[in-house]
Amino acid sequence: MSDIDYVIKLHRAVESPHNAFCPNLRQLDVTLSYQPRPYPYDFLVGGSLVELKLSMGPGSPPEPVTSAMERVALRCPQVEHINALDFNSWSFNYGIFPNLRILHHEGCLSAASWMQLGAGCPLLEQVAIRWMQEKKVDSGARFGQNALALPALRVLSIVGPEGGELGSYILRTTTMPVLKELDVELCKQVSAHADTLFSLTSRRSPLLEKLIVRGHMSEWGVFASFTGLRSLELFGYLTSFTAEHVTGVIGNIPDITRLSIGSLYNIAIDPAKPYFTPILLQTIAERCHQLSELEIPLNALSSTWYLKSPSPVTAFKRLATLALIPLHIEPLRLAMEPFAKYLAQVCPTVERFETVLIHPDESGRVVDTPRPLTDGERCNSDLMEELFFSIKGSDSGVPEELH
Repeated sequence: MSDIDYVIKLHRAVESPHNAFCPNLRQLDVTLSYQPRPYPYDFLVGGSLVELKLSMGPGSPPEPVTSAMERVALRCPQVEHINALDFNSWSFNYGIFPNLRILHHEGCLSAASWMQLGAGCPLLEQVAIRWMQEKKVDSGARFGQNALALPALRVLSIVGPEGGELGSYILRTTTMPVLKELDVELCKQVSAHADTLFSLTSRRSPLLEKLIVRGHMSEWGVFASFTGLRSLELFGYLTSFTAEHVTGVIGNIPDITRLSIGSLYNIAIDPAKPYFTPILLQTIAERCHQLSELEIPLNALSSTWYLKSPSPVTAFKRLATLALIPLHIEPLRLAMEPFAKYLAQVCPTVERFETVLIHPDESGRVVDTPRPLTDGERCNSDLMEELFFSIKGSDSGVPEELH
């Protein structure tokens, strides 16, 4: 059969009266250009559409997008999943889709749009908002106090350059009783305000199991109220973190399986302060018996931590993945080998290990501002990983070839 004959037969197979094209269509992916042209076929006649992906092309005005979405909502009320990309209109009303369950939105979104979404979509289960534009949220997000309930929402993510205003607004105004996962950007929020937001969230969302906070400026004690957490990831300014804060939090979260503490904007820990020393690993091992994934920064510049070997009681029992990012340590085998041995004793069950080494300069000073890794740091990061697994797999401690 020739290609032309095949296309003709395909055309007849999918076309139905009234210029309907694929009347049983369930998924549709559309990119709207600056001047969209009429299409001869109607994709919406069957009313069977369930999933819609809509993108705005470069320079596209918001009006064609709004018109297209309203037409879809009118013709296909059963739409459950919307993926909206590069939206430069922040006032769209998603509430016209009453059966919506999943929304992924890239662009800006107003407080009014969030209220319309929640009021019109009671079946919502997953919402991800990636704030793309460098633009402030409207005053309604800063000062609005309207109350909203999303009884079915299980997963919520609000991230992006200016997403902190919207994230703050949502946590302040919205009750989500069955929420299981929360990923929220709180950059530029003062500590006291963030504390209040998380106190509200812990009461309103008692089933929360996974919490990711970007732009952490809160007091650590506020996270201890999330006693049901199984995964906690905090990205903030590491100069505000202390080992005492960490132990205070994990002591109230007995079932946590993943703990991640990372730097915001690649700001390193302050090596002059005794925070996050290797002793902290033993404390976490003693308190978090279910932990399987751990990512923290570590300061191993002092030699006092390995003078006494850890007891078997302080070793991790289930830890499978370990990431030390960054790891401050001297660029010498005399420092790296004892640390690798210490690490192998505390983390005997680890199967995946990753680290990024940061070395002092010639004067012994460690710069904690962002900078590219040196060639030596890259090589020694790989070496540290090799040392760890070699020592962990040997019976006599340090392998002979490493002496």
